[in-house]
Amino acid sequence: MKIQSSLIPILILTLFSCDFSKSAKIDLTTGLSSKGDGLSSSDVYLSIDDKKISRTTYVYGETFYVNFRNVSGFKKVGKNVFPGMEISVVATNGDTAMYYDDMYADKTEGVDITPLFLYTNITVAKPMSSNNKYKLYVKIWDKKGKGTFKTQMDFDVIHNDNIKVESSDSITYNDIYLFSREESTITDNTIKFNQTYYLIFEGLEGFSADNGKMSVGLSLKATTADGKLLLEEQDLLGEGEFEPALIKEQISANIIFNDNKIKTPVDCEFVVYDKKGDAKVAANVSLEVK
Repeated sequence: MKIQSSLIPILILTLFSCDFSKSAKIDLTTGLSSKGDGLSSSDVYLSIDDKKISRTTYVYGETFYVNFRNVSGFKKVGKNVFPGMEISVVATNGDTAMYYDDMYADKTEGVDITPLFLYTNITVAKPMSSNNKYKLYVKIWDKKGKGTFKTQMDFDVIHNDNIKVESSDSITYNDIYLFSREESTITDNTIKFNQTYYLIFEGLEGFSADNGKMSVGLSLKATTADGKLLLEEQDLLGEGEFEPALIKEQISANIIFNDNKIKTPVDCEFVVYDKKGDAKVAANVSLEVK
């Protein structure tokens, strides 16, 4: 991985005790704090796309990295060291949104890398949700010794501003986002020709129910930059009633653009509506197709 320097000044507060095997570091810009006991790292920092960052607010679906440069203090077996890395993300209400007991569990033969550079990536997506706060914990430990190195940081997850949402007062939801099938990632409003994308609604609640079932529809309207109606569907879900739990789990509509001559951006409006009432939620996104 190529690491590029950043022009953003990052303030680091470093504290050392009389026991030189122990250390503590705090990034005053991000609040990223680390404590070493037997293990140390010369630089702990955040990055996105190989660029250092100094922020703790992320758009739903975004991926950031926590990097540990020049990690030392491991007990060697021959030329190899045996690091372990535990990761957890906890919501403010105490619920665990993510947990991995050892990101290096497959390195059973150890690693022979000098200087040792460790990292992990965090994708802020389900079961995390927008408009919530979380705390990240990372623990590195020596599988052949007693050394540990712990890092933690608070961060916020926000909604993608490229998707404009309007809803009835009765409707609530967790997240609405674009998902690329080919790349298996959440994306912004820039998409590619001949690839399939889903506009996904998660956590929808508030539609009327009759005998425990909901009757909802999903419409889609797409208009090109020069005002041409590209697509208009009144109901992609068809006839039938649905269990509320199914509506809450996920509703989606897929789109694919095959004609590279269309004028972009393409304005798309997705509307989930109550067929037996007035409640609805509309998601509008202007798609740049490349």
